[in-house]
Amino acid sequence: MLLAARTASGLTTGGVSNKLILPTFTLSAGDIAAPMRTPTEFHDYLTAGCARAQHRVQIGSLYIGAGSPAVGKPAPLEDRFLSALSSVKSDVKLQVLIDGHRGSREINGTSSAAAVSSAISDHPGGGVRLFSVPSPLPVELPSPLNEAAGVFHMKAYIFDDDLLLTGANLSEEYFSDRLDRYMLFKNGAGGLVDFYSELLDTLSDASSSHGDSNESPEVTLNRENLIPSLEKLYKKYNEELTPTAGSSRSDTIGHAVPTIQLPACMRKGRPELPFPSDSETTMNIIDAAASKFRHPWVGLSSAYLNPTDSLAQIFGEYVNKGGEATFLTAGGSSHGFAPKKKDTDDEGEGGGSSGSGRGWIPDAYLHLSRALKNSLKNSSVLHYERQGWTFHAKGMWLCDLAAPSNPPSSESLKAVVVGSGNYGSRSENLDVESNCVVIFEEGGEASSAGKVKQQCVDDWNLLCEHAEEISDGETGVMGRIFFNLVKTFL
Repeated sequence: MLLAARTASGLTTGGVSNKLILPTFTLSAGDIAAPMRTPTEFHDYLTAGCARAQHRVQIGSLYIGAGSPAVGKPAPLEDRFLSALSSVKSDVKLQVLIDGHRGSREINGTSSAAAVSSAISDHPGGGVRLFSVPSPLPVELPSPLNEAAGVFHMKAYIFDDDLLLTGANLSEEYFSDRLDRYMLFKNGAGGLVDFYSELLDTLSDASSSHGDSNESPEVTLNRENLIPSLEKLYKKYNEELTPTAGSSRSDTIGHAVPTIQLPACMRKGRPELPFPSDSETTMNIIDAAASKFRHPWVGLSSAYLNPTDSLAQIFGEYVNKGGEATFLTAGGSSHGFAPKKKDTDDEGEGGGSSGSGRGWIPDAYLHLSRALKNSLKNSSVLHYERQGWTFHAKGMWLCDLAAPSNPPSSESLKAVVVGSGNYGSRSENLDVESNCVVIFEEGGEASSAGKVKQQCVDDWNLLCEHAEEISDGETGVMGRIFFNLVKTFL
């Protein structure tokens, strides 16, 4: 096994003694549901979750689609989701947290925040909170350019004791033809669901309410104290989860370690967070795989593959120790920023607009893919190309292979990462993210852990079904020029 329960969170400190150990939640058989793999299943789960919820519905997302416009392309799946939100029982806690910039951007005469506020206006506790990431730039940019400087990018959806972690937002594309990855935690998942519930509460308390002309002093104070509040949350769950004698369970399948990433502009002069971030955790588990595994293999999927220099360095050290790596990302035709027809409503995450003028972006990412492949031995870069689909799946798979170059299997899989982060410059430096590391117990293929591990391996294999090794060649000159200019914001 990669790590024991407490070692799992201890690893993420990277040996830095002044950082908090991240809380580790023990997962039992049944705490990870059968796989959800299609946008249709995603949409169906969300609408059903709203209908059946008995005590809480909490939505944390970049944005929610505004529904069908009065004039323009219909969005029936968004309409159904907004209708589902409006039908949440009045005695059920209803919380919606989205990004302030993206949520306020007007498309077809309305915004995400306005549409959701209207849909849930009859709920006594309903309201939309807008989380604002301060700009690292000396001037405030107009919409939608302000989204390039940083957004709230988490995706966590809670219905009672269920938690769905994914990279998917809540709009027509994500409900129909944008491929993502989803992991559904059930039965409270050993306290993980309550942790995310309190995490969303903490972030919501530091967010303004849609419709308020002035931010309340309480919200301002909460935002200024956000990092101490998060530190308090981590300490609380560390104390509650301290193992006692005889507390181990025979049906344990693994351990979940949640992480969060806050941009430097939110640290109020702190050089580091008091707890390990998403990016630190990612680098530490890659380093651990290189050190502890006989034949390490890492699969990394990202919609927008743009590793930071620090992550590229860790992978360089990893492959030099004999580790193998496979990177999976969007190809040109399935890229989220590929040019779209003018009548297609662009709900992309980067703040671009539909139509012409952005064809250089997939070309820039192709330039990076080729550079990454050429810089790392024992590695390959796969591009997902599927007619009519865009690729948005993200996550990591870590295996200790039986022999070099073997395919990943349930026996070899040791850990996975699921969440919102893209393992790139934006995720590390500009956006608010949250990932979760799941470290599996050892067990045979027929065990409860083995079944979940096989589901995760199948997830990887299915994502790769429409992927091929990138071709050699030169990237277009405009792609290279623009990439070097705006790498930080991709």
